[in-house]
Amino acid sequence: MNDEEYQRSVEVKLGKLKAHLDKIKKLYVEKS
Repeated sequence: MNDEEYQRSVEVKLGKLKAHLDKIKKLYVEKS
């Protein structure tokens, strides 16, 4: 795996993590 591919995979993982956190935050806000 070269640097460019690694960078892209990291960005994808961060994007998924951020989407997941946003979803949790939204659920939390709706409950309270």
